[in-house]
Amino acid sequence: MKSPALNRILEKSPATSLAALCTSAFLRGDTAELNRIFSALPAHGLGSRREFLIKHHAMTESILLWCVEYWKTVATARACLVSALASDGQMVRESTFLADAYNAKAASLVEALRIICANTGIDFEDVAEFAEIDVDIDAKPIPKLVDEYVQTFGVTG
Repeated sequence: MKSPALNRILEKSPATSLAALCTSAFLRGDTAELNRIFSALPAHGLGSRREFLIKHHAMTESILLWCVEYWKTVATARACLVSALASDGQMVRESTFLADAYNAKAASLVEALRIICANTGIDFEDVAEFAEIDVDIDAKPIPKLVDEYVQTFGVTG
């Protein structure tokens, strides 16, 4: 699509959609797309521009907080495995149980992020690449945790 046509589409897009596009572009480090989105903002009214800024900030902050929780979980799971390997057999069962629990938590976080990205229009692959997450975790997500994480890290209308 040629640039003028894309610019007209961006000028008519709702603020929430622009915020999702902007968040994905920010995570990818795509300054050309960021500039194109910011150039379309003057065509929007003041209320729409405020909504864009609030949504973009909320989406970006939510993803960054999710990243912190994900990596904290992964680090704890790895520490449990190291503890199991380093122990002399006394705590192997407990440590591997904890590692499995934290892996299930990580799988729940990844599944929640998929849902959050689908709900907001943010590209999941952009977030996965930005956060350097392992999307193929050898554990099943816990449905109640997934729901809780969607509520915790999701951005509502």
